[in-house]
Amino acid sequence: MRKFILFSLVLISLASCDDFGKVLKSTDLDYKIERADQYMKEKKYANALTIYENVYGDVRGSNKFEHVAYQIADCNYLLKDYFSASYYFGSFERTFPKSDMAEKSAFLSAYCAYSTSPEFDLDQSDTQKAIETLQLFQLKFPKSPLLDSSQTLIQDLLFKLEKKRFENAKTYYRTTQYKAAVIAFDNMIEDFPNSHFLEDMYYFHFESSYELAINSVLEKKEERLANASKSYINFVDLFPDSERLRGMESKYQRVLEKIEKLNSWFYIIMSIKNSKAARTTITRDALDLSVSTGNLYESLVILSKRSAQINSQLKEELTQKLS
Repeated sequence: MRKFILFSLVLISLASCDDFGKVLKSTDLDYKIERADQYMKEKKYANALTIYENVYGDVRGSNKFEHVAYQIADCNYLLKDYFSASYYFGSFERTFPKSDMAEKSAFLSAYCAYSTSPEFDLDQSDTQKAIETLQLFQLKFPKSPLLDSSQTLIQDLLFKLEKKRFENAKTYYRTTQYKAAVIAFDNMIEDFPNSHFLEDMYYFHFESSYELAINSVLEKKEERLANASKSYINFVDLFPDSERLRGMESKYQRVLEKIEKLNSWFYIIMSIKNSKAARTTITRDALDLSVSTGNLYESLVILSKRSAQINSQLKEELTQKLS
């Protein structure tokens, strides 16, 4: 009995293949299209697609062209070949803009583009193209009942771009590239003012600004400390009830202490500069400087190096006092 069933299935399969072959070899276009439509009903989409593509060139310009063109797009969609489906639905809408299926085709073209969007951590070129395709659908069919659906898809894709930007910016912070992190979070705050990650963005902006300022060279420390202070204030204004404030407060106080120290030393330096005390500068004859070396140029080089050395020592001492 089992052998009989298997034998019967083989015969049916061979008969089916033989039938499909006959359809392809037929020169009757109406018969081919009819059989392709039947394959669609039987959910044999690959067979149907092969036949539709086989007659595509022959029906171009006829009243059957619109039907075949749409079915090719639909077959690719049902076979989950979304790249091809997006192309063919878009082509159909452009070729038959007055068709009853034009609006649906435009939406499905955009939806298939949406379906090809990769995970957020991969290249997002296809995501950007999908957003543009959905926006184009909205412009062409502003009264479409599918408008809300298209906007939902756009928001989903925008979230993916937003998440990628956020993770990239956070990577700069994790790898101690604090200057790059500050710039990345600055740009993201400007581009996504209503972001799902808004609190995280402002938090990591402060953390990056703080690390950049604390570890900064003296020449840039004042500006960076001020930026860190401003970043903290912005966070407090926007998220006064955040649980993160407890950990941020101590860092903010350290920033204020550094600013106060810097201002104190600046005041001392300016006081010395503006002092009316007697100057200790002595005017010397240039020829006298060359006595010990026998060469005026060599003496000037030595004096210049010594001056730079003293300046470096003073700078190092100031930096240590401010740390």
